[in-house]
Amino acid sequence: MKITIPNHINRLKQNEDGAVLVEFSVVAVLMLIITFSLVEFGLVYNKFNSAQKATQAAARIASTRLILEGQDDCGPSTTLPAGTDCSNVPGSSTWSVTCTGAGGNGCNMTGITAVVSTVQSIYPDAEPADIQIVFSGTGYGFVGRGRPIPAITVSIQNIDYNFVTIGKLLSALDSQSSFSQTLNIDVAQTTIIGEDTGEGVS
Repeated sequence: MKITIPNHINRLKQNEDGAVLVEFSVVAVLMLIITFSLVEFGLVYNKFNSAQKATQAAARIASTRLILEGQDDCGPSTTLPAGTDCSNVPGSSTWSVTCTGAGGNGCNMTGITAVVSTVQSIYPDAEPADIQIVFSGTGYGFVGRGRPIPAITVSIQNIDYNFVTIGKLLSALDSQSSFSQTLNIDVAQTTIIGEDTGEGVS
């Protein structure tokens, strides 16, 4: 027995109208994700770069302002005679003092304010509490110099970027997507040797 397929079914099988629309809908979503990824990760890089530049400028400011107070020439106190290299003073390369944008023991707020102001002029998103200034011993200098020569590290903590579109696009494709809407960027920091600490503008 021969089965005859109606003409309208044959026409439906051969009809390719809408195929391009289906292909476009798949490709369009992928293109949007790629495009917005390039834009947003460009913004991420720009944000981190701004924070890094801010720490570089702030480290220079920290090295020329009187921030560290009450510290002996080589860090720890010593009874060795004037002129003795700090490298011969026990503990001269292991001491450390941490100041934040909010202050701290042994930290001069006038100098800290200059550092915070410099950071925020380049990277406005920085909060004072996120700015750290760490002075650490190097063993450089000598007894009787009048001030230590520490390594000065200025860092900005808690650098976050909130995605605008990427998370929403991925969620539209997959409601179970675990993509985080917030990216925590690594800490930006700069370290220099503070040879002229306190010798610049107060």
